[in-house]
Amino acid sequence: MPLSEDPGRVAFSGAENHLWILLPALKDAGLDVEFCAAIRRPGPTIDAKLEELTSQGVTTVKSPSISGSWPERVAAYRYLYSFLRARRSSIVHAHLSVRWLLPLTRLAGCRHVIFSIHNDEPAYGTPKARALFRFLNGGIARYIAISDRVRDYFLSVSGASEEKVETIRYGYRLPQGVPARSKEELRKAFDVPTDRFIIGFVGRLDPQKNLPLLVETIKGLSFAHGVVIGGGSEEAALRGLAKKNGADNISFLGPLPDAADLMPMFDVFCLPSTWEGLGLVLLEAMFRGVPIIGSRAGAIPEILDNGNYGLLFQSGDAEGLRRAIIRAYEDPEALARLALSARLYAEKNFQVETMIKKTIEVYKAVLAEGGVTTGTTNLHGESTCRPG
Repeated sequence: MPLSEDPGRVAFSGAENHLWILLPALKDAGLDVEFCAAIRRPGPTIDAKLEELTSQGVTTVKSPSISGSWPERVAAYRYLYSFLRARRSSIVHAHLSVRWLLPLTRLAGCRHVIFSIHNDEPAYGTPKARALFRFLNGGIARYIAISDRVRDYFLSVSGASEEKVETIRYGYRLPQGVPARSKEELRKAFDVPTDRFIIGFVGRLDPQKNLPLLVETIKGLSFAHGVVIGGGSEEAALRGLAKKNGADNISFLGPLPDAADLMPMFDVFCLPSTWEGLGLVLLEAMFRGVPIIGSRAGAIPEILDNGNYGLLFQSGDAEGLRRAIIRAYEDPEALARLALSARLYAEKNFQVETMIKKTIEVYKAVLAEGGVTTGTTNLHGESTCRPG
């Protein structure tokens, strides 16, 4: 997986945070797991995470970046080719790397390649991306989609056969050893009003998340205060929009570590995205008992069971978002019941154990198709499981 610690941005988003759960859990299940991080911009957060993975029994490898100068890129491609060539009999499980890693796996002769699709990216539907997927399909044993929405979308653009694409949703569990802080404690710690209805957002500040809609909507609600946690390409523009429109009821806290643990300061979490593969942040809110308002975009309705576990509005509909916020504000008891039912639903349907069981079943099927013994004790033998 490519990693980068860019100034003003969170180092890890949903796909990366998913891996921090997946890799140690695969190791605990008895597999030999190696994580290869292609690092474009190093930093202390990435170093700390790799050290943590190592302490959990996951072998970690730093690969050169493929986004520098041409000599640096050539050196990186040579390194990765050699790395993959030495593991051509292993399972290679790629994440977020289709444009450069998957062609290399084919050149290196890797026989058991799996690619996890984390998004319903509009870019996947471009002629160039469609042509690339069709070229790669013959060298990929399985695709894993993180939601049914992603699976259906990917099938429509990739030319892959249905039997090669399987849905395995994220599994999630609350971090251990993190002391819970009350709503009041968190609000005081970050100078957030304690007497307002807090509408929060956590994540990357980029066009996909459609945050101008949230800023514009909160501006006109006298009872509400917005809290935006995260960094990204749109942070300066969003701050400028709020200032220009006189929206003094919005706090921008910037990128913060362990931001999900700050969600309990919200009265409601809002995800107004224009597309979304799954939205790990939805699970982070549900597991913490934080009510959700989400757009009807991508997999958001799927994860919220079409509105049974969160309030939904049409993507891009400012009036629909406004009505959802007012509905949440005016009926706190119904909102609390919604949050409780969502937490119980998430705990039952997004278990790490289920994710690991299904992932190992895919690995075994891929190895069996390649003529490799797939008993539990042999899964991490000659054909080593090496997600990365």
